[in-house]
Amino acid sequence: MAKHSIRGFFTNESNRDKRTILYYFICFLVITLGVLLGFHDFLKKNMDAYFGQGFYLAILSAFIENFAFFGFIGLIAQFISMKAPEDQDFERRIEAVANASFVNPKAKAFLVAQNRKLLAFNELADVKLVIKEINEEKEAFKIYTIFNNTIINMCRDVDYSLIETPASAEAEIFIDGIGGEITHLSLSDTTLHTREAVVEEQIVTLKPANPIYNYVIRNFNISANSRALWKYSFWLWGKMQGDSKIPNNWFFVGVNRFTPDFRVKIINETDYKISLNIRHPDHSENAPAQLKEYSAAELLPGQEVVLCTGVILNPYDKFELFFSNFVK
Repeated sequence: MAKHSIRGFFTNESNRDKRTILYYFICFLVITLGVLLGFHDFLKKNMDAYFGQGFYLAILSAFIENFAFFGFIGLIAQFISMKAPEDQDFERRIEAVANASFVNPKAKAFLVAQNRKLLAFNELADVKLVIKEINEEKEAFKIYTIFNNTIINMCRDVDYSLIETPASAEAEIFIDGIGGEITHLSLSDTTLHTREAVVEEQIVTLKPANPIYNYVIRNFNISANSRALWKYSFWLWGKMQGDSKIPNNWFFVGVNRFTPDFRVKIINETDYKISLNIRHPDHSENAPAQLKEYSAAELLPGQEVVLCTGVILNPYDKFELFFSNFVK
């Protein structure tokens, strides 16, 4: 255990400042002892002759005593009082990034606030799409979206606020006066075991007078060094066919933060054969993001297909689908 700790001290980058102090201390000790031992006879002879017999030994013993006490005790105290960069307060860690002389306190406060928003990422965003029904008369299909999102707080000493995590849905096609429904929205912290249910027992109906649902979480924090489960379910009527060049004809699901693993599964529960196109940004290579677009295989009645897994999305990227054809 001791050997492992010593090796870790000299290999861990966070101990760099402590190692520098230790190196200077050892150099000072070696040089001082080298002078005292190398010129011992010369110093003893001349200092005793000038100041009196025994003066050199008295000075030497006093030096060794003070050096041992103040040197080693001071070194230990310095080590104890020093913090590794990752152990500094959050504000100090962020301010260390902006270290130019002309950065004023207001700019630093802004930098701290903006970095708080980047403390979390989506470890996994899992989306399941279920096509439940097709209305040929209205040229529309009913699609359920079930969104399970695991959000990781990357900071071990600062809570992460979900204040900028909206749950949104917009109805554009209405059948019998209903464009869709929000069936579930909840959040839970896996460490504190806290949970907030926004929509659970009573659903939210989207009608022509209120076609948009946009709920922003106000009072939910992910505790430090923890993760939260964000669950959101809704259904909407979508346009069966149309012009793919019109953005509103695409069905999309977006992300609010960096997501290294975005997954989409689609299930066809109708009696129709369905054709669809898919597009989303591609961040998999070390190059500017490319818009990846391709046609997926046709969905047969009752078929379940994994459209993507492990896709990397950045904040506000969209995974989009265009339902091009329905044949019974």
